[in-house]
Amino acid sequence: MAYQKHPSEVGIVIFQNNFKKSDKEPTHVVKITMPDGTEVEGGLWTRTSQNGNKFLSGYARPKDNNYKPQPRERVENNAVEINF
Repeated sequence: MAYQKHPSEVGIVIFQNNFKKSDKEPTHVVKITMPDGTEVEGGLWTRTSQNGNKFLSGYARPKDNNYKPQPRERVENNAVEINF
């Protein structure tokens, strides 16, 4: 039986960045397709924690060429309560 995509499913593809020219560029390129077809792009960097564990850290932003990032507000207390 072929895989059937759920209507609210988000598609994510991660490629190794074989074209990076400096250490500041991401080690991986991310392509995300939202359920409505909107495309999001991003990048990931391979990092190492203080305990020596490797992990990926990165960003995602709309693929729209008119996108302008907004300055981040400094948050003093960034604790967030999540009820499950």
